[in-house]
Amino acid sequence: MFLEQNLLSRRQLLRGMVVGGLAAGSMTLLGACGSSSPGPDTAGTLFPAAAPDAGKPRRGGTLRVGVMGSGASESIDAQAYYGPIDGTRLYQLYEPLMQLKPDASGYENVLAESVEPNATGDEWTIRVKDGVEFHNGKTLDAEDVRFTFGRIKDSAAGGSELFKSLIDDNSYQMLDKRTLRFRTRQPYFPVPDMLYGYTARIVPVGYDPRKPVGTGPFRFGRFTAGRESVFPRFDNYRIEGRPYLDEIRIVSFADTDGLVNAMMSGQMDVVEVVPLTAVSQLRSNSAVQVLRSVSPVQWVPIQMRIDAEPWSDVRVREAMKLLVDREQMVKQVFGGLGDVANDYQLTYEALYGNPGIPQRSLDLDKAKSLLKAAGREGLQAELVTAPFVPEAISTAEVFATQAKAAGIDVRVRQLDTGQFYSGDAGGRTLSSNYWTKLSYYAQADATLVPRPGEPFNETHFVDQDWSRAWSAALSSRDEAARKDAVHECMRLEWERGGYINWGAEYVFDAVSTNLSGLGETSDGEPMGGHNYVKTYFIK
Repeated sequence: MFLEQNLLSRRQLLRGMVVGGLAAGSMTLLGACGSSSPGPDTAGTLFPAAAPDAGKPRRGGTLRVGVMGSGASESIDAQAYYGPIDGTRLYQLYEPLMQLKPDASGYENVLAESVEPNATGDEWTIRVKDGVEFHNGKTLDAEDVRFTFGRIKDSAAGGSELFKSLIDDNSYQMLDKRTLRFRTRQPYFPVPDMLYGYTARIVPVGYDPRKPVGTGPFRFGRFTAGRESVFPRFDNYRIEGRPYLDEIRIVSFADTDGLVNAMMSGQMDVVEVVPLTAVSQLRSNSAVQVLRSVSPVQWVPIQMRIDAEPWSDVRVREAMKLLVDREQMVKQVFGGLGDVANDYQLTYEALYGNPGIPQRSLDLDKAKSLLKAAGREGLQAELVTAPFVPEAISTAEVFATQAKAAGIDVRVRQLDTGQFYSGDAGGRTLSSNYWTKLSYYAQADATLVPRPGEPFNETHFVDQDWSRAWSAALSSRDEAARKDAVHECMRLEWERGGYINWGAEYVFDAVSTNLSGLGETSDGEPMGGHNYVKTYFIK
């Protein structure tokens, strides 16, 4: 689930997932027997990705945004993320150095004027834009970037293992008021990827989360965890004339019924992340438009620990991948609102999106043959899961049913969510979990890079060929070479890895038809990356 580019801890993940039974970005409440929800919309005709433009923007008004809340654990700290509503707030108050381009073709500057590596990719120079103002009147400078990097590395503030392991704290050089240089402990050309994400938001030196200050389009007004936050427009925002709104009010909901009813009755102007079971209901309201992510972005993989029998045999792993009817899984688990996946890590990056690997599909005869060759006919296995999102339970149940056709007896053991993420699962070797699409570098660094004590490498993946390709991807300045290296990583995952990545689902949002200026992104973030800087009321 939500790792972000800054690699959140499982404990942080958990806090945002258990409240109300929904995860950030999750929307389905489907059981293993399917649902009456609308069918797939691969052409995008039923669900547009963005609201239509309404001409000349109109200034003023208070935008009311409803989001599933996390109760008392909700935060407004720029480097702490405990659930989906925290992300909605962070995007209003704070900004990153860089952000993903809308078409996911790369990164573009936000607070940075330039981000440049040396020839070998182990030294980076960041220059911030001139004249950017914080909400307290301070001008953004390079010291603020260094201070923010320190907060990111502080585990008490939602720290990043990648930042900790990669950036050499003794290497910082202040070249001038706006320019910072630092070294990385290895060649690492994907550094821009680290500068984008929920908790990579720049704050001023001396930042106090009790009096939050950022450079975002809205400034702090008031905040009550589990209830609401109100942020007035920042009049000195770096983009002249924006935002159009007077203020934004973000409301925390404890249950999905209340969230949906508030949108249906006109008490909310926007609902971020609509439960799939409510899509038809909301679409029946002429005052509401349901928007869909550009592509399927969230997934519930099944994970095999490749250092434990029987999954240590690549023939058994391939058999498990071949026994899955992926199209049927998409229908039953996602209600048809998704697409099949192909057993390698998913990414929103357009550059790496098509590695040219044959789509793996149901082949029971080959699965049985592989099991026989491995001496594993009649295999019995325990699949461990938890209700961190409903899709995890239905994934396990549907998979167990499909496995019977290959002669495999899969017993599903359901833990409570806290036990699942604590690691106290009795040495599980087969499990299901939940993720959202990240950059390939963020996803692979968390789930595939062999690192002592790494909590996210749940398949215990270690492969020397993959590690060589990964090293080439990190150390290659040439974009084409990095692409080839990443595609080789994906091929090796597909061939040898422990993930059964069978499908991915769309994200849905609901907006009032009286709104315009709502964007879209290819990374699946709600409402075009919680972006309301161009939003305005039509009348």
